[in-house]
Amino acid sequence: MAKIYGAILAGGQGSRLGGRNKAHLVVGDAALLERARSALAEAAEAVAVAGGDRVTEAGGMPCLADPVPGVGPLAGLAAGLAWAEAAGADWLLTAPVDAPFLRPTVYRQLLEAADSASIEGSDAVIADVDGRVQWLAAAWRPRLAPAARAACAGDDRSIARFASGIRHSLLALEGVSAMFLNVNTPADLAAAHAQAALEKD
Repeated sequence: MAKIYGAILAGGQGSRLGGRNKAHLVVGDAALLERARSALAEAAEAVAVAGGDRVTEAGGMPCLADPVPGVGPLAGLAAGLAWAEAAGADWLLTAPVDAPFLRPTVYRQLLEAADSASIEGSDAVIADVDGRVQWLAAAWRPRLAPAARAACAGDDRSIARFASGIRHSLLALEGVSAMFLNVNTPADLAAAHAQAALEKD
């Protein structure tokens, strides 16, 4: 059995939400951090909060400090990869903290694709939702940890740029755009509240 770890990428500053800590925003009946953990927990035997220096309550999950402050999600990915590599994990699954409707099925499909991709030599499998690449919803080989750490010192420190320089595969997912609603602005948060209310009905 493959050893699977998970990391919630939670290092954003929430600047478009007035500096509010996204991890602790509540949508429906759960904080975004708990929703992200639920998406990962079915597939991952351990889940950590990456870039979690602003997370005041992690529900017992390890909080991994960014190796380079102020870099954004790439630093969180680097921290998660280093944690998973040290534990001997085969894959690290990542989930953005601000996507409250992600479901375990996404990660089941990523792992199924990763099993196939490993034969082809891919080091990452990334969700491609209706033609839009979701760089933060992915499965990564932990051996990428040194490369991710080094990329934090580069000029373009986006995960998209990092992924473009490694062997990766895209997993096409259709009809699941609602799972990838990102909470970045007050309007996004209102839309998330509305979507959660519909799910309750």
